Order: sequence, then C-alpha cells, then structure tokens
Amino acid sequence: MTHPPRLLLFALLAALASCTSAELSDDGPSLDVDISYLLGHSERHLKLRAPIAGGHTHRGQSYLEKELIQDVVVSEKKYRVVANSVRLFIRDIKREPASGEQCREPFTITVGSEGKTTKFSGCRSDRPSEISRLIRDAEYLIYS
Repeated sequence: MTHPPRLLLFALLAALASCTSAELSDDGPSLDVDISYLLGHSERHLKLRAPIAGGHTHRGQSYLEKELIQDVVVSEKKYRVVANSVRLFIRDIKREPASGEQCREPFTITVGSEGKTTKFSGCRSDRPSEISRLIRDAEYLIYS
C-alpha cells in the first residue's frame, strides 16, 4: 500500500491547533472524521460519522475518487478507538516548516464536532508512519 499525501498532515495540524483540550480528550464529544489522500493516482476518502443527535448509529464510509465503495455501521467501541487515535494525532502533532519540494502524497483530515469543523492538510512523507496508522485503523474499522 502506498502512503497518503502531505496535504492530509497539514489539515490535521490546523484542526488540532483550534481544538480545545475537552475536544481532544477520550471522553470528549463524538467526532466526524474525513481523511482524504492520494494512493497512486487515485483520490481516496475515509469517513467516520458520529450519530446524529439522539441517534446511536456510527457509520464508516470509503470512497474511491467520488464513488462510494463501502458504507457500513460500525460499533461505538471501535469508532471511539479510531476517533481517539485522530484526537491524539492532532494533539501531538507539531507544525513544521514546509520543505521547498513539491508534495507528491498530500492528505487532508477534517474533524467536525458539535458544529465546528477544522481541517488539517499536509504531506504524508513528513510523518509517514503516523498518517499510515490512522488510515490503516480507519480502513480496518470500515472493512472488518
């Protein structure tokens, strides 16, 4: 599997910078998470959705280009594990100056909670193992 783009990392950085500590705690509000990245020449999206107010259904979706590939109900426990991984990634990420070279593996992570949406974009090669782990965890949640 190739690694997702750098745009995703920068999007996560921006979102984390604006999140409060309550939003990043394990028992914080439920998050909607979108991870977009390039794999080869294909644009991929992984979406995790918290239940709508009063609901109990967590959803996971996978897109290739703009076509829905998988749409499943996921357990709250597994959803929380991945959402907390995203929270930790955002909390721990440190903004680094962009290198002069062009990003070939951009990614974007959009985090939404209680009406607030924050975007992080970056280059996957800046933190390949961390971004790959988030993508792998989200894919496992959706495809298992």
